[in-house]
Amino acid sequence: MEEEIKIENVFQFSWLTTHQLYIAKEGDTKCNNLAGWGSGFFLSHRNKIFFVTADHNIHMRDHEEGIRTGKENPVFIVNNETNMSDLSTGLTPLGGFYYYDGYNFGALWDPNTRPEDIDPELLQIPDDMPDFAFCEHSGIVQMPILTDELKCGNEIIVPAKQAKLIINSQCVAEASKDRFYVVTGTVLNEIKGLYNYRRNAIFVDITFRKRDGDDLLFDYPGSLKHEEWKAISGAPLFDNHFHLVGMVVRVIEEDNAIRVIPIQRIIKAIEMQTNINSQTDSRNHAT
Repeated sequence: MEEEIKIENVFQFSWLTTHQLYIAKEGDTKCNNLAGWGSGFFLSHRNKIFFVTADHNIHMRDHEEGIRTGKENPVFIVNNETNMSDLSTGLTPLGGFYYYDGYNFGALWDPNTRPEDIDPELLQIPDDMPDFAFCEHSGIVQMPILTDELKCGNEIIVPAKQAKLIINSQCVAEASKDRFYVVTGTVLNEIKGLYNYRRNAIFVDITFRKRDGDDLLFDYPGSLKHEEWKAISGAPLFDNHFHLVGMVVRVIEEDNAIRVIPIQRIIKAIEMQTNINSQTDSRNHAT
């Protein structure tokens, strides 16, 4: 790794905490056949580490067909480091994701869960497949997860080979109209031969428009094009005070809007799942 940089602005912080994902075709646990690209982030909450991303990155067919199919796309973090054993791109596989199914817990549901363990507010989910998922992670990886170089013109914002960071759940905030927002990511991905060509992007001057049901809508000053944003799905959205506000899930071209899931909603689901797991473990030990 290179010498650690001093973080001076939110653009750097966003790039250091946003992870590019390779999304493999169903059943491809080696990532030999790519189905797409996405984003995600690590979140530290109550002494545990979680990886958070958009559910449609993991369950592509489900969101295309509008029903749960039982099919899953393996996802991998791009380490931005070469595996010297075979000169391949270093990847960190992820698994064990929790996700929702409409008005019930879907994969979160445990038949041993008592009613008093369930947060009734989380049962009132308006959409059939809420577009977020998370998994618990040990924080231990086989290969360092590093940055690719981020430039703006000729200026290097973040050099390559910097260690990626974990976001602390205490550094979150509600959306507000008196702040601006930023998201970064890797877009316009294209496989040519053995190489993945990509463009590293910074989207700035984003402003909060309104709440839309349980989600948030943001305005972008430029023209929104789905093809230029689709690999951003799952990326964290920060305000200009370095606070995590939510996770980007899609752009709406016809309304020039960015749809974001509030981070508080995701944290609440993480807390519920942690409580369920803890109580299930306690009952198992008791028997």
